Amino acid sequence: MSYIQQQRVKPFESDDVLLEFFYSIWKTVKDRWASLWHKDSKLLKKVGILCLTQYITNALIASYDWERLDISDPSQVIKHLAVLLRHQDQKFWVLPWVPSNYDTPSGRALIVESLVQISRNLRGGDLWYADVKVVDVSQLETMPQSVYSLRNERVSPLY
Repeated sequence: MSYIQQQRVKPFESDDVLLEFFYSIWKTVKDRWASLWHKDSKLLKKVGILCLTQYITNALIASYDWERLDISDPSQVIKHLAVLLRHQDQKFWVLPWVPSNYDTPSGRALIVESLVQISRNLRGGDLWYADVKVVDVSQLETMPQSVYSLRNERVSPLY
């Protein structure tokens, strides 16, 4: 939550708004990506929580800055977050990553950069993992079929 506070967004001066924002993010992630909610998921490791929170916070604050989102309204946060998650792929969190220590500032930056790239890939009609440096793409062919059955829920666009 400290990353969220560091953004110096006026509504986050209220602890209630800050907590509601954080809870809205993670309740929505849990609801939409329930299959990733297990102890071995990279999503639920420290680096996953920090990086996804940062990626989502950056995107939602950009919408706030453009006056497209009332960041203090949980229903609007959830609606915008649904669109963000539509442009991510759950497989990122279960496929092997290129061996490295990602629990460092530069490692976390690389994961956030990967999340941005995944979103751009999906919006552009490319393979989700194109130019994503973290994912070990050589492992894609050997992954169990259950990994490929992970699907992102489709939602209507906001605009």
